[in-house]
Amino acid sequence: MKHTDRDAVNIVRAYAIELVPMATLAIRYNMTRQGIWKILRRAGIDTSKQTNGRIAVSCTVCGQETTYNRARFRVTKHPFCGEQCYHAWLGHGNGNPLIMHRHSARIARKIVSKHYPLTDKMIVHHEDRNQHNNAIDNLRVFTNNGDHIRYHRDFEVPILWDGSKQH
Repeated sequence: MKHTDRDAVNIVRAYAIELVPMATLAIRYNMTRQGIWKILRRAGIDTSKQTNGRIAVSCTVCGQETTYNRARFRVTKHPFCGEQCYHAWLGHGNGNPLIMHRHSARIARKIVSKHYPLTDKMIVHHEDRNQHNNAIDNLRVFTNNGDHIRYHRDFEVPILWDGSKQH
């Protein structure tokens, strides 16, 4: 299939500005990666890893310009120039959802461990699925992550400890 001039403009924009990978563009436009590469080369876009593998971005905290690998930047919401800015960002109430989830999971485990002896494999579940609601009646304990997932999929699994029945 022959591409149009409009396709070429869209391919260049998607690669250079939206940071879409060549493989994804090839699928999107029903072309080979080599065909995408030729369009980018004709447009003057350097696709070599040495020069174009890294892009300039501004640090979320201090605004200092730093460089990121294209693939890493595609999956990064908040770029940082270094660990100091990253920890400063975390310290101001911001947070990576994964880190915040781990923190709330630790709090839940601490609360439950006052009422039930936990092992490392046991999973503390929030019944309302709000990881920040650590009310005792919202917490349940499962033997392992497999039982926890089966519970979410409406299978009948044993609940080792139920906080709603503690009152």
